[in-house]
Amino acid sequence: MELRGRKGKSEHCTVTTTLPKPL
Repeated sequence: MELRGRKGKSEHCTVTTTLPKPL
């Protein structure tokens, strides 16, 4: 998850994990 989020999804993954919102 972090390897693929390093491109620019690191924040997106963190937000989804911290606050499961319907993006």
